[in-house]
Amino acid sequence: PWSRLFHRCWRCSVWRRSSSTGRASRLSRRPPTLAVASRERTPCRRSTRACPAPGRSATPITTTTIRCRPAVRAPSGARCARASSSPTRRRFRTTYAHSRGEEQYMIHVHGLHHTGTGFLRQTLADALGEAYEAEDGRAIAAAHDSLRPYSDLIRVARASARSKGEFLSAKKKIFINYKAPEDEGQHLQNLYPRFVDRVGEFKKANVTMKNAGLLFTAADLCQPDSEGGYQVIGNMMLQQWGPFWDTSAKFLIQKTPSLDVLFFERIKVMPTLHVIIVRHPLVSNALRVPMIQEAWMGAYSHLFEELNEGRIEWYAVVSYEALIENREAVIEELVEVVKSGIRRREGGRNRRLRRSPKATSPQSTGRGRRRLPMHKKDRAGESRKYLFPQDKSLKMWTMCASRKECRTTTELLTESVYPNLGFVSITEDGEVKSLSAAPGPVTVAEGFDRVLFSSEAESLRSYREERGYEVGAEYVGDRPPGELIAKMKEIFNREGENYRIIHKDTKNEPLSDLPVSSQSIPSYNS
Repeated sequence: PWSRLFHRCWRCSVWRRSSSTGRASRLSRRPPTLAVASRERTPCRRSTRACPAPGRSATPITTTTIRCRPAVRAPSGARCARASSSPTRRRFRTTYAHSRGEEQYMIHVHGLHHTGTGFLRQTLADALGEAYEAEDGRAIAAAHDSLRPYSDLIRVARASARSKGEFLSAKKKIFINYKAPEDEGQHLQNLYPRFVDRVGEFKKANVTMKNAGLLFTAADLCQPDSEGGYQVIGNMMLQQWGPFWDTSAKFLIQKTPSLDVLFFERIKVMPTLHVIIVRHPLVSNALRVPMIQEAWMGAYSHLFEELNEGRIEWYAVVSYEALIENREAVIEELVEVVKSGIRRREGGRNRRLRRSPKATSPQSTGRGRRRLPMHKKDRAGESRKYLFPQDKSLKMWTMCASRKECRTTTELLTESVYPNLGFVSITEDGEVKSLSAAPGPVTVAEGFDRVLFSSEAESLRSYREERGYEVGAEYVGDRPPGELIAKMKEIFNREGENYRIIHKDTKNEPLSDLPVSSQSIPSYNS
């Protein structure tokens, strides 16, 4: 099975250790199956040297393999040429505040593609900036910025631009010319396979969509060969991420559209909060295939089981629909989860907080009153349009409804799983009705427009009681219920036909919208 192949290839990775710093890093940022035969670095005659790709400086290294043979040796007499580093790239010292004994926390934002992970990251960063006071000039929250190493060029472009549009155009050119990756943690490291690399492996295997959920949780398969390997990976990850954010910030926010929650929990080297977003799979359709619900069930049942068993120490789960419908209340509860986790770790000591008048206003949060269903009809503005499926998702949903197996899966989930997450249908006029299996917009019912699941159940319960909030079910704000996980697994494991991944030489290839080519990133010096 492709999952075992992927797992074996993961362990079969080639590492290097610098003779000057003693730190280890990967020879190639490509997935392990490609690392052995990668052309980006050609080993020289001696195993203590390696030739970098053109334009990258060479460093004497000692090659060590983990259950792997080194790549093909270079021709006799090959030499490594030392290349000067680019003058347009800034060098950053990767020194984190927590290493100096200062208070610092990591926040990972997880979810599937097209579920609002970027929106949640920015909204959470802004909310933390309002909730906490800056100390000693430190930033409160910092997210990844792939252009940060080119801040000198950005500064010149800003000074020479005559308008905002001209500056944005110049910034886009810098992004393209220097092949800067997206502002996602997966693209700024080479320690675990990115999503596009996983899709490449998945396409090579003739498997069903029931296996597609592993695309989002594959990092949980990582098992280091040495004792303390998770901590080694965690420290190396921080070193690779360091040039792309403000390492002195109180909260470091990383987002990647995947559900590798257990992996990041294992490699954490500082207090870590996991914020997970969930969305109706047929509205978002992360993979652009009719059988997306199979992948959705496999990925989220795996995640919910980890949360239910207490394997994740500090977490919160919110729905995209709740974030759209009741954004301020959801964000305030997320900030409460942050504060509760900090108090729990520090023995209940009070933290200094600063709330803006707008954030504490009863009119802005709906505090002390329940929102009426009619309120959704009044929200016919900009925010409500995000509850409607886009054209591609609507097309896939319609195709699903025309196929017996897919339609049956939708009906079973609509009857026994989706309502547990609060999903309901909404008409174009804004009227709420019971969830339908037919294509259309989806929102959340009253009482589910809060933090859905969390490790800080007691704190959220007290928080809601003080403000008169009511929830739609007892488990809202607590661990995912076992009944929900059992229902998801029962539907997932039922007997029935499944559409298989079609080979590249056939028409209408599934997953065709997802790239499989590796995106190279510059080798930034930390």
